[in-house]
Amino acid sequence: MAKIHFSKLKIKDLENIFQENNIPKYRGKQVFEGIYNHFAPSFDHINNIPKDLKLFLNQNIDSDIPKIVEKSTSPDGTCKYLLRLQDNNLIECVYLPYQKRNSLCISTQIGCPVGCVFCASGAHGFVRNHNVWEIIGQLLAVQGDIKEKLTHIVYMGIGEPLLNLDNVVSSLKLINENFKISERRITVSTSGITSQIYKLADYKLDITLALSLHSPFQEEREKLIPTAGRNPIQKLFLACDDYFKKTKRRITWEYILIKDINSDEYHAKELSKLAKKYKAHINLIPCNKTDNYNHNAPSEKEIKIFTGILEKNKVEWTLRQKKGQNENSACGQLRANHLNEYENL
Repeated sequence: MAKIHFSKLKIKDLENIFQENNIPKYRGKQVFEGIYNHFAPSFDHINNIPKDLKLFLNQNIDSDIPKIVEKSTSPDGTCKYLLRLQDNNLIECVYLPYQKRNSLCISTQIGCPVGCVFCASGAHGFVRNHNVWEIIGQLLAVQGDIKEKLTHIVYMGIGEPLLNLDNVVSSLKLINENFKISERRITVSTSGITSQIYKLADYKLDITLALSLHSPFQEEREKLIPTAGRNPIQKLFLACDDYFKKTKRRITWEYILIKDINSDEYHAKELSKLAKKYKAHINLIPCNKTDNYNHNAPSEKEIKIFTGILEKNKVEWTLRQKKGQNENSACGQLRANHLNEYENL
């Protein structure tokens, strides 16, 4: 019989397994606290359970979490992790420490089928979706490394979360229960898969949905996001309206500021009109140059003019704090570098 993945279990599930095998129920809480609160890397490292229980766990439950292959740490404490899964595929996640919270940006797919031109995530194509335990494993691997509890989770790493919707929803429910992270502290990003936004809305979750908009114009969006042609902007906004009506949660629009592409006054004015109409919050992200996309962020002066127009039109916005500014800071870059090295051997 195949082992059960520990990352898929809730505490009640483990307690039921124990009771079925004549193991005291209270041991379930000890095991969960050992892994989730005391950051034990395996059952063998939980100090307050007996050896025979450790043997039972190792024989019946798979506690394997992704292995840390490489860490790329910036002076501000941001740390990008390259992780290896059980099948040897490589994935990324990024730890983002702030003054009052510890955030983790996690991946949902190996590679990405969307292929946004400014992103390194899809440079080597799409392989497969993550399983639930591979999503949860990213949290366990990072918590075990930093020895601190995470407080916020962002599904904004490699991959399109809504194209792995069932596993994403299952994992965020486990994150809510096992890591005690409120749904309101979880953000799910999407490049704009209209049909999947309708499906996500039906779950009526308390999470934040972040739409990667990047341009208020359909033709320009298609140049930045290849799948945008199959998800026309007006139909996309209707799906977002449906999401808001069902969840009462305002959607955030992610907007990468790219010099000489989408950061002039004309774009700011049109973006303001749409944001007011659809009651969106704008999250501005200065562009990161990658090997695949040789464009820069606009100057501070240009950003100030852009945000000034948003303010004049009473649009709520934030400028993402620059973190992790190093040679591997762009999403997917660390994994891409390793895959390039492997191909060149």
